[in-house]
Amino acid sequence: MTDGISRRGFLGAVLTIAAVLGIGRSARVYGAGSGEKWIPAGKSSDYTPGQAKLFKDEKLYVIRKETGFEAMSAKCTHFGCVVDRQADGTYLCPCHKSTFDARGLNTHGPAKKPLVWYQTKEEGGSVFVNIKGIVEPK
Repeated sequence: MTDGISRRGFLGAVLTIAAVLGIGRSARVYGAGSGEKWIPAGKSSDYTPGQAKLFKDEKLYVIRKETGFEAMSAKCTHFGCVVDRQADGTYLCPCHKSTFDARGLNTHGPAKKPLVWYQTKEEGGSVFVNIKGIVEPK
C-alpha cells in the first residue's frame, strides 16, 4: 500500500478539473446574457446614403441606406480576416480570396458561411451597433 494518490487517480482528477473549467468557460462565452452590447458608430450626419464605413477594431461595416443604417461583420467566416469592400459593393477577403456579395452572402470559397449582420439604432443624432444582436439582412 502507498501513501497519497496514485498516478491514475491524479490524472483522473486533473482531467476532471480541466473538463469542468472548460465547460465553465464555454458557458460564459456562449451563455445567455443580456444579448446587447451597443457600440457607437459616429454621427448620423457623417454618413451619406450608400456609404459604408469600416470600423477596423470592431471588424464591422456600418452602411447608410435610404431607409436607415445597417451593420455587417467585416470578419471573413473562413479565417477571420477583415474583408475589403469593393467599388461595386461586394466584399473580398485578402487572405484566401473568398468573395461575398453586397448582402454578405458567400459567392466564392473557401468561406462557406455568409457574413453576419447586427442590429442598429439611431438615437440623438448618433448611430449605434449591437454587436451581440445578430439579425437577418434586410
